[in-house]
Amino acid sequence: MYDIAIVAGDWRAGYGHGTLVRNLIPHVLKLVNGMKLKIKVYKIRPFEIKLGHIKIGWYLTFWPIRFLTHPNARIVHALDSSVATLNTNVVTLHDMGHIVFPDVHLKTEADRIEWSYRKKALLRAKKILSVSEFTKQECVRHLGINGNKIEVCVQGIDRAFAPTSEKSEFYKDGRLNIVTAGQNERKKNFPVLIEALGVLKEKGYDVNFVRFGPSNWPEETRKMQETARRYGITLVEPGVVD
Repeated sequence: MYDIAIVAGDWRAGYGHGTLVRNLIPHVLKLVNGMKLKIKVYKIRPFEIKLGHIKIGWYLTFWPIRFLTHPNARIVHALDSSVATLNTNVVTLHDMGHIVFPDVHLKTEADRIEWSYRKKALLRAKKILSVSEFTKQECVRHLGINGNKIEVCVQGIDRAFAPTSEKSEFYKDGRLNIVTAGQNERKKNFPVLIEALGVLKEKGYDVNFVRFGPSNWPEETRKMQETARRYGITLVEPGVVD
């Protein structure tokens, strides 16, 4: 039996689940090397089935994969409820968008059934790792889960493992740097965020907005750039950074 099983989605190279499998998890395994822990990584990868001219797959194939994957470990940690196996006892919770904005995320019956599975995975878990205090409170409010079983693990750089270098001119005192990581899909509302930063600019703040991640939505990229120019906000988009 393993001490820890890490269950992660293996797709979308460069961002999201793909970034966890290809970048984050290998670094985590290096950090725990020498701790005498037996760890195994289980990769959940959807596939596609062709029946004549009909293609069936992607999220539908999650169901048999999740049911057939049964990690033999004391701690089974799913890095998202979408990849939780039936014996998962620790789940990372990234957001509550599906339940807070059902009109956006739950448009079909298949979407609703899928979210029902993810909800049950959260309810079954002995421990939930939330990426923010806000998301924790959303989980408590909307799912009725006891807050005592939810731990907040804020995303970001742990200076114990990655000490910060000397401050550059970009990070000088008096400048407000708003940093986010994620793709520029419409639901993120980045143009609206830039408008809000424009209000701070008008109040005398020197504002930079830095977004790490891919730009897969050209229309959203255009809106962000136009909004930043209109409000005089410095917009920095370096793309995907390991």
